[in-house]
Amino acid sequence: MVSYSGRMDDVFRALADPTRRALLDQLFASDGQPLVALTAAHDMTRIAVAKHLKILEGAGLVVTRRRGREKLHYLNPIPIRMIHDRWVSKYAGPWAAGLAGLKRELEETDMSATTITDVGTIGIPVSDQDDALAFFVGTLGFEKRLDVRISENLRWVTVAAPGASTSVALVARGDSGTDTGIRFMVPDAEAEHAALLERDVEVGELLKWPGVPPMFSFKDRDGNTFEIVETPPERQ
Repeated sequence: MVSYSGRMDDVFRALADPTRRALLDQLFASDGQPLVALTAAHDMTRIAVAKHLKILEGAGLVVTRRRGREKLHYLNPIPIRMIHDRWVSKYAGPWAAGLAGLKRELEETDMSATTITDVGTIGIPVSDQDDALAFFVGTLGFEKRLDVRISENLRWVTVAAPGASTSVALVARGDSGTDTGIRFMVPDAEAEHAALLERDVEVGELLKWPGVPPMFSFKDRDGNTFEIVETPPERQ
């Protein structure tokens, strides 16, 4: 037990020096090199390199063999393997197992899944919340869902079509007059188009294309643009 511990200490001391690690890398790349070849890769004398090789040989990391007048140096990886088995593997094992478990869980999980179930509220910019509220409730026939004074300068107002799951927040801002991208669904686009015209709402042309539900655009009093789209028969 003492001999084993002492040899491990020698190996750790030998590996602590960057020059000695570089020598081991040289031998790993091309085993069986003489002192002259090993020295050529380092900015030091042959005597200095020879001292490093002696320490590596003493730790059992390098073995030598004579070939004529040359002394060849060979890498002995067994002490490094012993360090791995004694000190690295037992710590790396649980870590690697944990990574493998994480990889398995990720592979079994549908990464495209979401907990989003609906679109709750869509905000639009309006210059005057009371005026916008009168338009959506009085002209379009929406219901007021919420009207709360949050602070002295902030009021939260939402409206929605009767029974709709998605509401529209009337957000007081100075950048109104935008294409909201909001599409409201109706059972009969042509009838809704005529009804909005009678209420003096600014509406666009009723569009009818083959295979596409009838639709048209309209603007609120702030110039925000919306779309009315007829619900397909199979969804009515």
